[in-house]
Amino acid sequence: MKFLILLLGLVLGSAAIGYAVPRVQVQLSVEPTTRVLTCRYTLVLPAGDTTTVLRLNLRKDFRVQRVQGGRATVQMRRLYYPYFDDTMQQVVARYPAGRQPRTLTLDYTGTLGKERTTAAQVLEFSGHSNWLPFRSLQEYEVVEYTLGVRVPVGYQVRSTSPPLGAQSGYFRFEGRACAVELTAIIA
Repeated sequence: MKFLILLLGLVLGSAAIGYAVPRVQVQLSVEPTTRVLTCRYTLVLPAGDTTTVLRLNLRKDFRVQRVQGGRATVQMRRLYYPYFDDTMQQVVARYPAGRQPRTLTLDYTGTLGKERTTAAQVLEFSGHSNWLPFRSLQEYEVVEYTLGVRVPVGYQVRSTSPPLGAQSGYFRFEGRACAVELTAIIA
């Protein structure tokens, strides 16, 4: 009987703790008239994730300005990504072994393609526009995210959830989604 009570306690306790998922923080700044974006993307893996090599893929036409990986050694390379049938750039960060959170930040700029402009000065940042970095073959892993979007005054930003904070020209969203499905519609 004591064994059953102990087992029940362990099961209920582990369910209450939950599984730690990666955390993503995105700061996006957009000039809608030119479709130019500047983005800071930070991925934080939980301490329980003992990955020592972290690979983030990004569109080949975006320009990476800075990479920060803490104690990681970082390399950039190009690779063919068969899932997209295209070449991408890849940031490879190698971390020392151990149980500690791993953080990787990319600062990059680029231009959103015209195919993601649905009308005059309406831009769609979604999984279809491929604007976010993602871990190889893990595009649809669930992440907790914070998305901050800066636009010129007068523009509105919508996402998959209502903004938690909206000031003139700045909108902030939080939630859980697939890694490539953080969405911002700007009009």
